[in-house]
Amino acid sequence: IQFKIGGMSCSFCVETIRRALTRMEGVKEVHVSLAHEEALVEYDPSKIRREQLEDTLTAVGYTVRDPEKVRTFEEEEAEIFQERDRLIIAGSLTGITLLLMLLMWLGRMFPYIEWITFALALVTVFIVGWPILKMAWGSFRRGILNQHVLLEFAAFSGLAGGVLGFFLPDFPSPDFFGVAVFVTTYHILSQYTSLLVRTRASQAVRKLLSLQPGTARVIRDGRDLEVPIEEVKTGDLVRVRPGAQVPVDGEVTEGESAVNE
Repeated sequence: IQFKIGGMSCSFCVETIRRALTRMEGVKEVHVSLAHEEALVEYDPSKIRREQLEDTLTAVGYTVRDPEKVRTFEEEEAEIFQERDRLIIAGSLTGITLLLMLLMWLGRMFPYIEWITFALALVTVFIVGWPILKMAWGSFRRGILNQHVLLEFAAFSGLAGGVLGFFLPDFPSPDFFGVAVFVTTYHILSQYTSLLVRTRASQAVRKLLSLQPGTARVIRDGRDLEVPIEEVKTGDLVRVRPGAQVPVDGEVTEGESAVNE
């Protein structure tokens, strides 16, 4: 069975999906492609159902789409804008946190700076970074240690260290809360960058493929016939008229012209 998977960002995601599925009883083999955002799963239908495979993919934080349906340009752009908005919010929170910490390091203490940075850290980790937290929990409960789990370990360590500072004198709570903010924002940045690069590359390939016409004019028995591209055979003579697109690769046997490659 073939699954179209959304939400993958790097090779760690590929390994997470592969391990999550191969650990299920009845799954024989799993191949995951990051470039095509898809997984090919060989399984025994008498031991496991398609719905269970989909539930597992969803539980580890990914989305499952119809493999027969190609996403529209608008859907891809909407996903990019959504991730960009998350990055802008996280970046703004990071900027505020960094400013407060710089002022603190310069000796200008703000009242309640510990509580302000604590609030900024909570918002960044649990609200803006909620998708990452969800993926980390789905992987961790299956015993899979990936980049999402490691990120949350770092973020929660920062939160724990900051909270500890509320009970210990001269303990730098804002620094620890800052770690939670910075690590989460860095991960959101990496996800956005990966999504943007993959989407733009995919769109460029589709635009390139769309340049090929759907039909070609083939000379058979002395007549020009317009046939679908799929019916052009090796050895056919193809006529390319002035201004027309070159439909297939070939060798010029007669005539000359200028071609926009």
